[in-house]
Amino acid sequence: MKMARFAIIPGWIVTDTRLKGRDLQVLCLLGRHTDKHGWCRRSQVKMAGQLECARSTVQASLDRLSVMGVVEKHLEPSKDGRDSAHWYRVIFDQKVAEQDFEEWESEEFDPILGAVEGTPPAGISAPPADPESAPPADPASAPINDPYLTTPDQLGERARARDLRDEEENPRSIERRFKKWWHAWPGYLDDSEMNAVRCWQALTPEQRKACEDLTPVYLAARDKMGRTKAKAASTYLTERQWERLAHADVAEVVKPTNAMAAPFGKLWMATRLAELLLGPSVNIPGPTSFEQAQIREGKLSIDDVRSEKRKRFGWPSVNEMQGRALEKPAAKGWLCPIALKEATGDFRQIQRTDTVQLGAWNDECERRGWPPLMLSGQHEWIWFPPVHEGETPAVAIARFADAISNYLTTRRQGDEHAA
Repeated sequence: MKMARFAIIPGWIVTDTRLKGRDLQVLCLLGRHTDKHGWCRRSQVKMAGQLECARSTVQASLDRLSVMGVVEKHLEPSKDGRDSAHWYRVIFDQKVAEQDFEEWESEEFDPILGAVEGTPPAGISAPPADPESAPPADPASAPINDPYLTTPDQLGERARARDLRDEEENPRSIERRFKKWWHAWPGYLDDSEMNAVRCWQALTPEQRKACEDLTPVYLAARDKMGRTKAKAASTYLTERQWERLAHADVAEVVKPTNAMAAPFGKLWMATRLAELLLGPSVNIPGPTSFEQAQIREGKLSIDDVRSEKRKRFGWPSVNEMQGRALEKPAAKGWLCPIALKEATGDFRQIQRTDTVQLGAWNDECERRGWPPLMLSGQHEWIWFPPVHEGETPAVAIARFADAISNYLTTRRQGDEHAA
C-alpha cells in the first residue's frame, strides 16, 4: 500500500488532556498506511516494531484514542478464529453542540475589554512617539533567558511523575493492582468485587496510589481501636477513608514499596530477572494455522514455534519494560519493588561494547527460554549479578534467586490469589 499521507492528526484532539505523545505517533503511522477510503489495516506488532516500543504500548494508545472518539476500530475475524489485524479509521470531524458555537462567537466577535479606550478611532492618526518619554534600557530589567529556572532535579521529578502516571493509567496495571489490593482487604470473600472495581476505577491515579500505601495503616488503626466488623470495600473507596488518618501515624507506618528505576540500572535489572524467574505470567498461544502448515512442511519445528511464542508473549511486563527502555528520544524507567534493592549490592557493570560477557548472558537467556536483553545506543553500562572467575551466568542467576527467595515466594502466593 502506498504511503499517501504523512500526517493524520485531527486538530480538535490536541487540547484533550488524555492525549499522550505516543498517541500522535500512532496516528501518524496510521496515516502512512491509510487507503483512499480512509481505512488502515495494520498489525499492532508491526506498528510496535516501527515505533520501537512494546505492542502493549501501541494497544494502549489505540484503546485511548478509541475512547476519545478519534479512532474507529473494526475487527476482521480470521477463518481459523485466531486474532487478526484490525481495521482502523481516523475520525476527523467532531460533533459540536449548539451552545459551543454560541460561546465561540461571543469570544471571537465581542469587544475586547480595555482595548476600546486605548485605541484611536478610525481615521485619526496616532500621535508621534516622544523620544524622551521612554526611559533608558536597564540591563537589570531584561528578561532572564535561563533554561535552569526549572532545575534538573525538578525536571527529573517531573519525568518520574510522568512515568508513574503512565504506569498507573495502564488498564492492565490498574486491574492487576486492584487484584492485589482486593485480596488484602478483610472480608473480601463476602464483599462485592464488582462494586469495589467500579469505585477503584473512579479514583484518580494519585488517589489509587495513596489508597495502596495507606490501607495497611488504616487497617492497623482499626485493630488498635478494637474494630472487628468488616467494612464494605466500596464504601471505603468511595469515601476515601484512608484520608482520615493522622499524619503522625502515617509517617510511622508508611514506607514506599516501589521506586522509579532507570533502564538497565541495578534495581531495573533485578526487577527484570525476578519477573523472569517467576515464569510466564500468561497462557502461551498455540501455533497459528500458517505456522502449523510450515511445521507440516518441515520449514519450522514445533519447539522453535513454542520457544518464540514463549519469549514473545510469556512476560508482558518484561517486554513492556524493554519497550519503554528503548523509547526515543528519551528512555523511560520502570516502577520497581524496593524489596529487591538489598540483593543488588554486589551487582557489577558490563559495558555495552563487551560482546563476550553480554553474549554469555544472552546465551543463558536463550537456554532458559527468556526474552533477550535488547540494548540501544542510549545506555553505555548494564548492571548484572556478579559472575565470579570460573563461573557462568547460570550460577549468578541461581545465587540471585536464592537471595530474593522470600520475595519470589510472596509474589507466587499473591499471583495464586489473584488468579
